[in-house]
Amino acid sequence: MRSRKLPLAILLLSGFIDYAGIAIVYPLLAYLLFDPLFHFMPLEASSGMRGLWLGILIALYPLCQFIFSPIFGSLSDLKGRKRLLMVSFWISLFGYILAIFAVIYQNLFLLALYRVLAGIGGGNCSIVSAVIADISTPEKKTKHFGLLNMSFGAGFTLGPFIGGVFAQSFGLVTPFAVAFGLVLLNLVLVRWKLEETRPIFRTGKVPIFTSFYQVKQAAQMPELRFIFLGLLIFSFGWSFFTEFVPLYLLSRYRFNPAQIGLYYGYTGAFYSFFAGFVIFPIIRRFGTQRTLFFSMLLSGLYLLVFLKIESTNLLWLYLPLSQFFLAFAYPSMAALISNRVSDERQGEVMGIYQSLIALALTITPFCSGSLVGTYPALAILVSGVLMALASGTILFQRESFPINIK
Repeated sequence: MRSRKLPLAILLLSGFIDYAGIAIVYPLLAYLLFDPLFHFMPLEASSGMRGLWLGILIALYPLCQFIFSPIFGSLSDLKGRKRLLMVSFWISLFGYILAIFAVIYQNLFLLALYRVLAGIGGGNCSIVSAVIADISTPEKKTKHFGLLNMSFGAGFTLGPFIGGVFAQSFGLVTPFAVAFGLVLLNLVLVRWKLEETRPIFRTGKVPIFTSFYQVKQAAQMPELRFIFLGLLIFSFGWSFFTEFVPLYLLSRYRFNPAQIGLYYGYTGAFYSFFAGFVIFPIIRRFGTQRTLFFSMLLSGLYLLVFLKIESTNLLWLYLPLSQFFLAFAYPSMAALISNRVSDERQGEVMGIYQSLIALALTITPFCSGSLVGTYPALAILVSGVLMALASGTILFQRESFPINIK
């Protein structure tokens, strides 16, 4: 199918919304649970209990995304992409309505239910990735995945910035109302302008626990298993850093919430630019596999340099190059995975790809939060080491990357 600019723009908006939905609450949830002006929890609730619920609420979205991303991806192989994409939008819309009522009535149950429904709807990222694969020629696939990851990265890094600014200026309900409006706009555009890219429907069943089955299946796919392992390790390191770096910025540089929001927006802007506009000539010059290996390795090693940055002025100069290395990893990974399977399995493997990222995002809120609180530098050290080590898994994928790199 011929690629058109408007369908691609619709898909990029979907990707932005999915990952903004994960992160938009980062500057809000701690405020809602810990500020005594709010009564989501009893006044006598301990800081430990509030912290536990904070981790649960953060993790619910990627957990549900992990479960439903491969379900949506596999179903879209059977039933078509457009119909399921619209269903996911309706689920997200209902979730954001619950979020608005949760804030108004300060109801913890509604807040948790919102995270569940928004996470289920966010599982459509596997459908979005499959449509990208459908509409792309092999030559343009990496470029299009680069643009998609630009939207993912922009959503994940700009989400906290947008949430903080709107909450500060217009009230805590506003970020969720804005998210609702974006999803509604996306629903209208998909219904109106997006053509079905998989019109041949097939019969079949997709088990509800297909995400857990597909994680096991990923380990058994000889053509992809080491790439998937690298994806999981790299994503764990990246999400561990992203979720805990505010503690490091606070302790090392005495950043206030506004400066932390600026950090997310600043890095997100550079990530989006590099992933969207710089990756294609790099891939064309060095190849997808080689670019992936060095992107993962240099992302991790350069992150460790963060520990040596003492001046805030030097920090702002340091950050763009870190995003340069990071921006090539996920588009290269997605293109490499997509190119190694048939057209009939694009939804399935993109579901595995997205669910492994979501699994990493699910695990990290529960990992050593108290330890990182005591030693904030661990957010940098652990993440950098894991991201660099993840590149080594690509060397074991002999079918896709020779061990002697040229």
